[in-house]
Amino acid sequence: MYVIGLKFCRLLNTQTSIIITIFIIMPEYTHDVVIIGGGSAGYAAAVTARDAGADVAIVDHGPLGGLCILRGCMPSKTILRSSDIMALMRRAPDFGLLPVDPVADLGAIMD
Repeated sequence: MYVIGLKFCRLLNTQTSIIITIFIIMPEYTHDVVIIGGGSAGYAAAVTARDAGADVAIVDHGPLGGLCILRGCMPSKTILRSSDIMALMRRAPDFGLLPVDPVADLGAIMD
C-alpha cells in the first residue's frame, strides 16, 4: 500500500512567480516505535527500544549525529583540547625542553 506522504518540495519559478508543489508517493511502513531526531538522545532511545524487541525507525533530515556530536559539544571539546596542548608546547622551556612555536591547522583538528 502506498500513501501520499508529508514529504513534498515547493519550487518557485522566479520569472513567473508560480509555486509548484510536488507530492512524493511513499510506501507505508509500520514500526513499533518511531524516533524523531537522530541526535544523541534519539540514538539512545532507538537502541533502548530495539534492545527491548521493538521494530524502530529514526526520522531525521540528517546527517545523523545531531548538533552536539557534529557542531556543538564534541567539536568544541576537540578545539579546547588542541589549544591546551598548544599552550603546553609553548611552555616547553618550563619543562626543560627546547622551545617550539606550534601552529594550529583547524581543518586537521576538526577532521
